[in-house]
Amino acid sequence: MGHDNKNGYTSLGQSESLVRLGVDPNTADMHHRPFRDGYNTVLHYDADEAKQMDGYTPCWSLNALVELFPTGDNAPVFTLTRCGTDIATEQTNDDWYAEWESDDTYLVFHDPSAVGAVIQLLSKLIQDKRIKL
Repeated sequence: MGHDNKNGYTSLGQSESLVRLGVDPNTADMHHRPFRDGYNTVLHYDADEAKQMDGYTPCWSLNALVELFPTGDNAPVFTLTRCGTDIATEQTNDDWYAEWESDDTYLVFHDPSAVGAVIQLLSKLIQDKRIKL
């Protein structure tokens, strides 16, 4: 699932895997638009244009991905944190950690990019049917 994406939005591969998982393309706030030399990301999502254009792939910003998590008083707790240098061991860890905690579940995924960590967590929650799409 294309790691090391530090762009703040889903890569083409990450976007395609979210679509395969059943994430509603209308929750995306951007899209990948095909050009001969590869893909160019455009900063808006248009449902009408998506129906008409071949190769139109939704793209989620980090903010749009975070919005997919349930909120409210009884919702599980979702957190996204970045670890820096551990003072005790002087080990550097620049990974992002996406965590999910409910009454019966604690999950954590880490990745060099915030988007990568969130996608791993979302994918697991969707596969386990813990998030309703």
